[in-house]
Amino acid sequence: MIVAGTDTGVGKTILSSLLMSAMPEAIYWKPVQAGTQEETDTETVARLSECAQERILPEAYRLTQPLSPHLSARLDGIEIQELNLALPATEQFLIVETAGGVLVPLRDDLLQIEMIQQWQLPVLLASRSALGTINHTLLTLQALRSRDIPLLGVVVIGPSNPENERAIEQFGDIPIVGRIPELPALNHALLLATYREHFQKFDFRQSASSLLPHPSYFEESWLDWDAEHIWHPYTQMQLLPYAIGVDRAEGSYIYLSDGRKVFDGISSWWVTLHGHAHPKIARAIAEQASKLEQVIFAGFTHEPAATLAHKLIERAPAGLAKVFFSDDGSTAVEVALKIAIQYWKHLGEDRRTFLALEHAYHGDTFGAMSVSARSSFTAAFDPLLFNVRRLPFPDAEREEHFLSTLELECVRPDVAAFIYEPLLLGAGGMKTWRATVMNQAIQIARKHGVLAIADEVLTGFGRTGTFFASEQASAKPDIMTLSKGITGGFLPLGTTLATQEIYNAFLSEDRAKTFFHGHSYTGNPLACAAAVASLNIFEEEPVMERIATIARVHEERLPALADSLGYVHRKICTVAALEPRRAEGYLSDRSRTLAARALERGLLVRPLGDTVYLLPPYSSTAEGLHRAYDILEECLTSPHG
Repeated sequence: MIVAGTDTGVGKTILSSLLMSAMPEAIYWKPVQAGTQEETDTETVARLSECAQERILPEAYRLTQPLSPHLSARLDGIEIQELNLALPATEQFLIVETAGGVLVPLRDDLLQIEMIQQWQLPVLLASRSALGTINHTLLTLQALRSRDIPLLGVVVIGPSNPENERAIEQFGDIPIVGRIPELPALNHALLLATYREHFQKFDFRQSASSLLPHPSYFEESWLDWDAEHIWHPYTQMQLLPYAIGVDRAEGSYIYLSDGRKVFDGISSWWVTLHGHAHPKIARAIAEQASKLEQVIFAGFTHEPAATLAHKLIERAPAGLAKVFFSDDGSTAVEVALKIAIQYWKHLGEDRRTFLALEHAYHGDTFGAMSVSARSSFTAAFDPLLFNVRRLPFPDAEREEHFLSTLELECVRPDVAAFIYEPLLLGAGGMKTWRATVMNQAIQIARKHGVLAIADEVLTGFGRTGTFFASEQASAKPDIMTLSKGITGGFLPLGTTLATQEIYNAFLSEDRAKTFFHGHSYTGNPLACAAAVASLNIFEEEPVMERIATIARVHEERLPALADSLGYVHRKICTVAALEPRRAEGYLSDRSRTLAARALERGLLVRPLGDTVYLLPPYSSTAEGLHRAYDILEECLTSPHG
């Protein structure tokens, strides 16, 4: 339940202390504390109730000045975020104490009563017995009822005044469920005695449960199971009070469990291609599931895999002829690296060194981490990663330096392959490089017999304006990796494409020359069927026109937004990114704050440190994308952006 007050200083903390003293199963949480020079309300409740420390939850915000929360937060240089005020996951009876009166601002655009409404818990209202009590109490009750917030009753704190209490019950149509008279001292024993004398007839737990919108607040939900059991990726779990529940998704929008509709500005980690729940892909998966859901792929095959391989080779850069299936982008890269090493071994050459770009990201398995840039992603595992010769990233000022360094490295006899993300480095900060430079780089590698591995896990399937980014260079890769958008975002699948020449090096009557790599779900029929359906959509629907619409909106909005902020910006067709000229790095707290503020306004973004980007599904309309830019502008131009 929520302990709220008609005003600040009415005695909410004394009431909370009394309840915590009398209810040994309860836990206490005051999410926002304004004023920390003296004992905080949380510390007061802990002291007066004499309860175990685990029954007292830490505040979400401890603000320095004893002012309205929005002002105190502003002075502390922070902004209160709704995500941090999500109710903690607990099976115990929860007492939530608010800050000040119910209409106090938590933020310039957020009143406390709006959070009370979101929490969906019944309110126990603390009212001070003094001049103005009737008016303040009735106005507060009216405000709460106007938002359909359930009410438990009123507790009057201070000298006894039967006439005031009678008026509150009559005109407020609400019971007085308890009284806290003037006490000679404040301590645990006196609070317990007060509860027994003035509160014992009222069952707070049962009454609160009967007012909840769900059958029982104390029944665990799937969100509770998530909080109890799931370890989320790329997430510091101590900073995640509750994962954000999602009920469904359609087109460019996801629908959260609390009813909000959110524009998916990042294609749910870059995988959703044609939009969520595209009916053609959903239907293809359902039809395939009724025929063949899985079969061993070593020596067996099925129509979806063969059809997908045929369609990929039809679309792939010239020279690529064979498809090896795996599970995701990282495993597709692992396959590419192993193929390259074993290829040279079969040719009798000891080539085991890879060349890779500065800022590169190729995945989270050990080989993929090795060819990725060393960063916070890889720091814990650096001693275990194999050495890679790193090439300077070819931004506009360093193109010639990159090419000359590549030339020098390719001369070395131990170099097996040059791996690169064509035109766009994704997790490295959405950094772009020119197609002409990429073309020269592939030509240099080829001149020296070094394999070129194009990691198109992100850039494939139209993201850079052509079906594959590699199409924008006349020189073609020897190996290419694909994943993310390959199934339209429905199911995990990775593929590694290679030339006939590379494939032929593995053919032998000697079984020891087999490529010994595979996964239990290699070539899964459901994933392959989804991928075939996604490729068919390119043929059946105006996908390239949709891509052009996204690119046009980026062109209209990105430069102006970046200029207004003094940011640098980069864009390549469906991908737009901007960042401060002095960025703080991937672990910047500003990214979490920005993501939270954007989500509250209906936009899903996940900045890469200080790099904010939009990479929407192809289903996005110009109107939806303009709204996404409006939200970004609001978040980035406000004092707390």
